[in-house]
Amino acid sequence: MRYGHPKGMPPELYLVPLVIDWEQVFRDPSIPLYFTEGWLKAIAGVKHLGVPVLAYDGIWSFGKNGVLLPIYNEIVWRGRTVYLLNDADVPKNPESLRAENLHARLLMERSVERVLIGRYPKTWKQGKLDDALIAKGAKQYRQQVLKKVVAWDPSMTEGEEIPIGLVEEPVRRPAEIPPMPKRAMYGLAAAVAKAFDAPLSLAYTAALVALAAGQLPIRGETRGTLYGILLNVSGGCKSLITDRAEETMKSVTTVLRTLPASDRGLVNMLQFGNGGEHKDASTTANLDPKTVNLMLPSVLLIVDELKNLLAKANIENSNLYSCLNELFYHTTFPVSDRKGVHTSSPVNFNMLGNLPCSNAAQFTELFGHDSQEGFYRRCLFGVGMRAEPFIYRPVGDTLKAFLHGLPFKPTELRATQEMYQRMEQWKQASVDEEQRKRREGLAELLVRVALVTSSANGDEKVTDKAWDAAVAFIEWQEQIRTVYAPARAKSPYAQCMDMVESYLEGCKGLVNWRRVSQAEHWHRREFSQHLIAVKRYLISEGMLIPSPQKGLFYYKKEESVGATAKLTDCNYYKTPDDRNGH
Repeated sequence: MRYGHPKGMPPELYLVPLVIDWEQVFRDPSIPLYFTEGWLKAIAGVKHLGVPVLAYDGIWSFGKNGVLLPIYNEIVWRGRTVYLLNDADVPKNPESLRAENLHARLLMERSVERVLIGRYPKTWKQGKLDDALIAKGAKQYRQQVLKKVVAWDPSMTEGEEIPIGLVEEPVRRPAEIPPMPKRAMYGLAAAVAKAFDAPLSLAYTAALVALAAGQLPIRGETRGTLYGILLNVSGGCKSLITDRAEETMKSVTTVLRTLPASDRGLVNMLQFGNGGEHKDASTTANLDPKTVNLMLPSVLLIVDELKNLLAKANIENSNLYSCLNELFYHTTFPVSDRKGVHTSSPVNFNMLGNLPCSNAAQFTELFGHDSQEGFYRRCLFGVGMRAEPFIYRPVGDTLKAFLHGLPFKPTELRATQEMYQRMEQWKQASVDEEQRKRREGLAELLVRVALVTSSANGDEKVTDKAWDAAVAFIEWQEQIRTVYAPARAKSPYAQCMDMVESYLEGCKGLVNWRRVSQAEHWHRREFSQHLIAVKRYLISEGMLIPSPQKGLFYYKKEESVGATAKLTDCNYYKTPDDRNGH
């Protein structure tokens, strides 16, 4: 044991006797004071450096319970410079670093001019004041330590609240969705998807929507219309699949390729008049709704550049999402303007779109915010997979031959009470509340997919095999939704905050901000200009804590609830300052 202290006695500072006139030093704030841990180090500092060095017994022995020792009251602090020359291992030890930071903070509260932190060169094997002075000499010590001190400020309290033992967490690989299971495909829908000669994780969703637009005689409250979106990188065969879907169904349904610019534009697209094969509202108004459902024409809207439609729908005051949501449940919808009320012709409306998307972050940016509870919840997704590479092969003659022999004789079906009961059982099987919420939004799609596949296949009822395939497909959709989701916030700043917190909430170790930003492509996002503001805000709120290791941070998960509340409050603000009206 190098140092001893009587048990039960309060800690005290060691003042090297005889050499230093401590009373004069304490009265004169122009004289810098030096602190270190251990008496021998103080003696070595006074002897070799010729400066007043005070020593505490241990790194925490400058005070107790956040109060400095009484001897500190005898010193004139205002305007004085103070050096803290602790051991080299302090930055690596959270407890020691916490003590050093607290000591510096308490000194700053005494109005010292500045507190300077001394750190030893990494190449030095000696990391203690006395050992370094003996090995390197006073001249080297002054040049390599005292002249390279760092002024302490509150931001250097890094590591104080970081659990001991944490290490840098590897950057998480982006979540990957598994390919659609083969058991998710059923009957004629499976055959059509395979005839497209394209990755099935994309083609099957397109086949479902195409068949739903094929004048299926589905009756009852649960309709058979579907919306589908194909997600893949540019050049990932999305357009080819939608072209083949059009070729498959154009003889039995109306295919539209016009992009509606607004709600009124969508009404105009769906105005078929009274003289053709399509029935309008006045013709069918007095008929039994079940009969009308069987008479109505089906429409398949193919949107090759869905991002353009989403951009128009996300414009403030746009009602395009509302109209699409209305058509999901009803055969017609009205819009009003200065010229009056305009109503679309009754149709069974289906939509298939392509969205160029290479990762979840890009999806969030493209899909927007307002659609989260509406349009997004009503869509089926097909996703391009690395495990399903696409090799182009022309299928013109093959597809025509397949269509010529296609046994498309849909049967009249409706959702039964048994199907609704099985749907409820599926929802009840959720493992947690988060999954329960997802399944609430997917439950109706489950019934619709089962009806569409069974009717298109010519089944007299929804068989167990068809139901099980629909469940497998919708559970795959559930996996897609855990990765691809709209933004939870509206303003660019709030979206940036949401993006950062969504990643940090899954972290268990120390986070390398720069590496994560590069891996997640944060700097390439439209709202990347808010990254610095978000980072500063999280640090100021005590949610993101700088680590002693440069570039690493600790995220306090227990604060995430409060962070979410703050995020909700600032949805419409661009920066934190905007909340205060600045």
